Amino acid sequence: MKTNGNWLRLLRIRANIKQDDLAARLQLKGFNITRGSVSHWENGRHTPPLHDPAFRLALSEALHVDERAMLRFAGYQVEPTQYSEISERIAA
Repeated sequence: MKTNGNWLRLLRIRANIKQDDLAARLQLKGFNITRGSVSHWENGRHTPPLHDPAFRLALSEALHVDERAMLRFAGYQVEPTQYSEISERIAA
């Protein structure tokens, strides 16, 4: 899914961080991201690798936003998490 990068710019600005800072935070998590990468995402030239669960988590943490909320901002339809005591016991 190719999305418009405005959602990323909005979340980055809300987190009060610059493109360089976002790139640095992602680098600390082990991703080879530059300020130019962030700029390309925000300008719609490229799409951030949201298909990668580890990257999604790192990006949401860097932006100080819940991962599901971030995906909704990006235009993905995210189903609510179903919680029940039975499913918790099964998972344990």
